[in-house]
Amino acid sequence: KTIAIGRYALSSGTLLSNNVAIGDSALKVLGVTTGTLNDSNVAVGVDAGAVLVDGQQNVFIGHEAANLLTTGSYNIIIGPLTGQYLYTGSGIISIGGDNIIDGLDNQVNIGSVFYYDGTGYSWISSKRG
Repeated sequence: KTIAIGRYALSSGTLLSNNVAIGDSALKVLGVTTGTLNDSNVAVGVDAGAVLVDGQQNVFIGHEAANLLTTGSYNIIIGPLTGQYLYTGSGIISIGGDNIIDGLDNQVNIGSVFYYDGTGYSWISSKRG
C-alpha cells in the first residue's frame, strides 16, 4: 500500500503504509526515528516532506514543500518551501505561505496576503511589494 516514484523516495523507515511519494527524496526518511506508525502521507515534488519523521494524513505538493516538517498531522502545504521551518503542529493549511507559526493548531495561510491563527484572529494585507 505504499507507492514511491523517484530516487530515494520513501527509501528509509519502518512501519510505512498507505504512503504516496512522487519525486526524488520525497518522504525520504519517513518513520526513521519514531515508533509511531506513519500513514496516509502524500508528498509530490523533489524533497517534499523529505525529513518528515512523524505524521499522519499530510499532503505536501511542490519542490521542497515541508521538507523539514517533523511531528505534524493533518497538514496541507502547497508550494515551494512552504512550512520549511515548522517542526510541530496540526490542522494547518498553507498555500505558498510563510506566516505559519510552530505549535498553533488550525492555522490558514495563503501567501503573504491572508493569515488566520486558528484562535479567532485574521490578518489580511493589501500592501504591494
